[in-house]
Amino acid sequence: MIIEFLKDNPGFIDEIAALMFEEWGHIRQGTTMERYYNYLKEKQNIDKIPLTLIAKSENNELLGFASLVISDMEINKDLSPWISGVFVLPEHRGKGFGGILVGRLEQLAKDFGYEKLYLYTFDKERFYSDLSWTKIKDEYYLNSNVAVMIKDLKTKNKNTVA
Repeated sequence: MIIEFLKDNPGFIDEIAALMFEEWGHIRQGTTMERYYNYLKEKQNIDKIPLTLIAKSENNELLGFASLVISDMEINKDLSPWISGVFVLPEHRGKGFGGILVGRLEQLAKDFGYEKLYLYTFDKERFYSDLSWTKIKDEYYLNSNVAVMIKDLKTKNKNTVA
């Protein structure tokens, strides 16, 4: 598996936008695939937030992706930055790719000088807990119950991938 910046792989933007729309498009009423396409176009940085990482195979097949953003909720604006849109294609789940993507984003946030990182999840609290994330609160957001979680980037742990 190869982890690279989306900026260095713009040919994946259409595929990722379609996957995001399929996975999360129903959550926000009136969302279009174009919204996800534009979202990704804005996340083509390598040295600052916002940015997106992709995981791909040696054969250049997309395996997954994840982003680092300043804010990921219309609420909790005082918390920043956030991991957002972590996705591994169904046929590649359970192989550790999601954890590696999250670990790389954690390291980037730390390299950028951040001491804490946040995310929210509808149904993957256990996955993130296993990566040493801690739930700080429950919220009702986008017509669903979500867990808001934090990662202390000052703490060394076995799950951080350099």
